[in-house]
Amino acid sequence: MKIDMFSIPLYIFEVENWKEKKKILYKLFKTEKLDDLDNNISSFRNNSNNTVSKFIEIILPEIEKIKPHINLGENDYVRITNVWMQKYKKGMDHSIHNHGNCAMSAVLYIDLPKETQPTRFISPFDDFITRKSIEFTPDVKEGNIVFFPGFLHHYSPVNKSKKEKFILSFNLVIERNGSLFLTD
Repeated sequence: MKIDMFSIPLYIFEVENWKEKKKILYKLFKTEKLDDLDNNISSFRNNSNNTVSKFIEIILPEIEKIKPHINLGENDYVRITNVWMQKYKKGMDHSIHNHGNCAMSAVLYIDLPKETQPTRFISPFDDFITRKSIEFTPDVKEGNIVFFPGFLHHYSPVNKSKKEKFILSFNLVIERNGSLFLTD
């Protein structure tokens, strides 16, 4: 008898009214100050409260889609703690990292040219026979949003295309009965 002891959820949804929302997101992030880092261009440290609140309005239907899957009670709710965008020009990447002290994180693929690769996820345990790391690359396209546990290590492979990859990411915490529920 085989019993799978552990599983790690990953949820993929299509963003409703994607073409309209994409235009709004482009306009919204044109106003953001971007940091040109060595390996990507990011707005992580520069979010204004105005940007976050507008983003929440735009993406709320997608956040509602995840709620039935994460076992929320009547008095529980999901709160966004950070929102940022990343652009990857040719030769840029984002090294292995996780999002630390949050319940879930999400990646929204705004521009994902066919020549580029989506986020890759790394299993927290190795293959028990080969002892090698296990990676997973979801089958996603532009306009998809991926939700995953914030503790899960992941990275963005080097963009080998002349076209830019553009993503938007955010972290979620769960407020359970009036107190924060975080995965540590």
